Amino acid sequence: MDRPSNQRDDERQMRYKPKTVTARRKFKKVLPYVIRCQES
Repeated sequence: MDRPSNQRDDERQMRYKPKTVTARRKFKKVLPYVIRCQES
């Protein structure tokens, strides 16, 4: 039932929608890097 692609999507959602405060802080630090990756 579980597909690797689905798991990857879950990980992506976790990364892009942080729930805890520390995760949000990390998210803000990583955000510019993520945007740069998406652009290139």
